[in-house]
Amino acid sequence: MEEEKSNPIKNFLGRFNNVIFIVMLTSVLIFCIMVLKYNIGQTGVEVSDGTGIDPNQTVFSEPLKNKINKLRTSDQNSGNQTLPTGRINPFSE
Repeated sequence: MEEEKSNPIKNFLGRFNNVIFIVMLTSVLIFCIMVLKYNIGQTGVEVSDGTGIDPNQTVFSEPLKNKINKLRTSDQNSGNQTLPTGRINPFSE
């Protein structure tokens, strides 16, 4: 019987396959994080706190602006609600 010559590459991969897998997985995760960080940083809005979001540049549509303007404060009574007998408004102050 003739003995097989052991392939050094096959031995290396068989011996260190877990380490190679962990290194490759870590490298892919680092690459993904770097790409996401780069893409998030490309918003074009610079804010001094580093978040990249400027609340002063928020744009609302006209219907949404109208809905916001119709909202009441907590000290204003809605007035025209009719509750069933024996019930009280839990939201009235």
